[in-house]
Amino acid sequence: MNLYKKTTHAIAQCLAQQSKNSDQISQEGKGWSSTAFPELSSLLKAATSGLLPLALLAISPASAEAQTQLRFATGQAPESIIQERQLGPWMNSVNEASNGLLEITAFPPPFAESTNMWDRVTSGVADIGYVSMPNTGLNMSASSVAALPTLGEDTEAAAVAFWRLYERGLLEEGLDEVKVLGFNGVIPLRLYSPSPITELKQLEGLRVRTPDRITANALTLLGASPTSIPFNEAYQALSRGVVDASLGNGHSMVVYRFREVLNHQVADISFGITPYLLIMNRDAYDQLSDEERTVLDKWVGERTSRMLGAAENELSVDYNKDLISSGDLTVHHLPEEELGRWNEAMTPVIEDWIADAPGNQVVLDAYLEEYESVASGN
Repeated sequence: MNLYKKTTHAIAQCLAQQSKNSDQISQEGKGWSSTAFPELSSLLKAATSGLLPLALLAISPASAEAQTQLRFATGQAPESIIQERQLGPWMNSVNEASNGLLEITAFPPPFAESTNMWDRVTSGVADIGYVSMPNTGLNMSASSVAALPTLGEDTEAAAVAFWRLYERGLLEEGLDEVKVLGFNGVIPLRLYSPSPITELKQLEGLRVRTPDRITANALTLLGASPTSIPFNEAYQALSRGVVDASLGNGHSMVVYRFREVLNHQVADISFGITPYLLIMNRDAYDQLSDEERTVLDKWVGERTSRMLGAAENELSVDYNKDLISSGDLTVHHLPEEELGRWNEAMTPVIEDWIADAPGNQVVLDAYLEEYESVASGN
């Protein structure tokens, strides 16, 4: 069988067997594993090495009718809730609006993953991708503003605020390497633990898994002992007692099963929002016809950012309903005086971030202005 037929055969097999192979989807929920679909994995490696024209991988019944096919590296398994509730609806909206001019097709891992998504899109392997700002490899000075603690928890407001900052030229210059289609803000990080935490003094010496430097600094100021552990090792570290607690959100609690080892949440403190980008290869965008760009541009910018951010807000509510109704989570609200102590203790994190770069104060002021504007209905 030649490479063309092997590829189409492998893709057809995978699509036909998706519903039968949910147990083979990786625990991280990031997509098909090479062990689940070895033939497709090897063929995709051949494609990304230049041995196979990538256009062959976008074969679908609709592709023959559309003028332009676009490969969307989602970084998500087809069955993932992020694909179903956020990326899929956006993709389908564009396809429907184009009336056959465009056909965007979702390509799950191993086509591209979170760690190489930026490179896959900028190199043209993928036309469109969904990537977290920390995984772009860019200087994260300005875009890390939303990762600061206590700034808010509304992901729609955060996503739109980021788009408006981008339009004002306040974010990283490196973003010009791609066509930015929109932003998203992931459900804010909160503190989860096996037993209740209601007072600041309980954090003294507590080993807390943390994802980045900003949250580590915040936890240190609160008296905890932050521990950096890769996400794919966090569940095991919690179950074995290597760490006592973890920062997380609804995604980690439900999708990644942290609910099995963490049953209490401090609800009133947000430890920051991670910004995500929906991006497109610059050349792929420029090569669209005027008519195709007109269609796509209607789904670029604030509209898409609102769509993604609002869906994230809805997911947060749904996750908490599930966790609380099942008895897997108890939510604790800090008394006003206690909340004030936590917020005051973390103030130096924001002060240090402002001092870290000359333009950071301007970025922070603009972010808060736009965030409040969106949150108030504008």
